[in-house]
Amino acid sequence: MRIRCSACGEGFERPPENQGFSTAVCPHCGRVVVTPAAAPAAPVDPSTEAFVEPLPPSEDPTQVGVASPTLSLPRGKRVSVTTLSGRRRGDIKVLERPRLTFGREGAGADVQVPDPDVSGSHAALECHGARITLRDLGSRNGTFVGEKRVSLQDIEGNTEFRLGGTTFLLLVTDE
Repeated sequence: MRIRCSACGEGFERPPENQGFSTAVCPHCGRVVVTPAAAPAAPVDPSTEAFVEPLPPSEDPTQVGVASPTLSLPRGKRVSVTTLSGRRRGDIKVLERPRLTFGREGAGADVQVPDPDVSGSHAALECHGARITLRDLGSRNGTFVGEKRVSLQDIEGNTEFRLGGTTFLLLVTDE
């Protein structure tokens, strides 16, 4: 069965070992794609209940564009992001709210990046008190910490991350 990736738009064949599953990993971008299952692997027993394993705290979902009640700036700390490369090199953005969004210039993000490799809604920094996470928002070209592409990553002060060709530095200092 031919599948089209909703993230990158590339088509691929469902791997033979993936028959009967409702997801597949896109070989082009690595995203998980929901697909129509070929056939159930076993008969459905209506007397059983599904077991949903709870998410670990590092994978708690958040609403895109809205800071949920679990988000809060760290007490006694100043959190900011410095642009290390690109046309806005040297810019500093101090977080006034516990969520800071990054996106292509003109797309309405908190930090607008003049970089064609940055998606309109590319990534977000989220503060959960002292814990800070970098979340990719389904960008086409990815979010990187070092050379590793990440979808959700806890980061600390003095961590560099990259969106497209633009590098940023997270700074956490005492107030």
